[in-house]
Amino acid sequence: MNTGNHNDVGLNATSGPDALATLADLFARKDRFLLLTHQDPDGDALGSLLGLGEGLESLGKQVTRFVEGRLPRPYDFLPGQEKIESRLEDVLPFEVAVLLDCHTLKRVGPQAQKAASIPCRVILDHHLVTGPVEADHSFIDPGVSSAGEIVYRLLKLLGAPWSPSMATYLFLAIATDTGSFNYDNTTPESLEAAAHLVRTGADPWRLFQNLYQNRPIERLDLLRRALGTLEFHHQGRLGIMAVDADMLAQSRATDEDTAGLVDYPRSVRGVEMAVLIRENEKNLYDVSLRSQGRVNVSALAETFGGGGHHNAAGFSLDGGNLADIKGRIVAAAAPLFAQGEAA
Repeated sequence: MNTGNHNDVGLNATSGPDALATLADLFARKDRFLLLTHQDPDGDALGSLLGLGEGLESLGKQVTRFVEGRLPRPYDFLPGQEKIESRLEDVLPFEVAVLLDCHTLKRVGPQAQKAASIPCRVILDHHLVTGPVEADHSFIDPGVSSAGEIVYRLLKLLGAPWSPSMATYLFLAIATDTGSFNYDNTTPESLEAAAHLVRTGADPWRLFQNLYQNRPIERLDLLRRALGTLEFHHQGRLGIMAVDADMLAQSRATDEDTAGLVDYPRSVRGVEMAVLIRENEKNLYDVSLRSQGRVNVSALAETFGGGGHHNAAGFSLDGGNLADIKGRIVAAAAPLFAQGEAA
């Protein structure tokens, strides 16, 4: 196993134009790439994977794209998904493994451990990382809107020719991770990238129609049931909502239909932190956290073994009933609101 450089990104972030130029030089010299992203990929992960894959192939590189498990249904409309592999062979004839939108093989899935034997490992990520990172090269910058924006900059340095499909993939990545350019990670640079991608073939109207105007009726039924659980705590600054296994069964919805539900409590006036608790199995929960900017939800997630961004984070919990989980979260959030009052 080649672990290469161990960078503590919390103290010495590997970012900036020189770091990306170094990666562009590496990519130009290599020919066989394995691209990986985390399980249950979101729009940023999937768009980055497909966009980088097409960009490298346009430069004559051999590329394998890998996602462990099924692909998310909301992105069925995207072309090129048939090129994504769900199994890795035991013998991996690659020169470079590239992790997109994550920084550990653990997040990619069990099969990804086979990639540890690949001679060179590269990480392209925009999440805050405070622990050691095992990679030969990395570009990790929490100041960038998305992994897709990093891929966009890299492909520009490589001189990859732009196609409508490649532009669509990377526009999707940037748009979804900025909340359709609604979140505070929307920067002049991300808007400039999006403008260039539209000029080269991305169609925002058609993309957003497929993403947000083509949802199943089951999702609306699930939302109706979930809104009945909405509660407010800490003088209305914390809004919390839950989806249990019975709701999913009764509405015939899937886990994918819970995506975005956390934005409903966040949209209420006065709410600074929104929480969605989703019961996957009996007494097994996933928790999504969103902030309006004042409260750092990644700090709360870390107390439960999770993580994420200042404004978007999450974690999992095993054990206890839904009322217990709510109580623990409300109690753990109290110091964050106290900090906000003191600020």
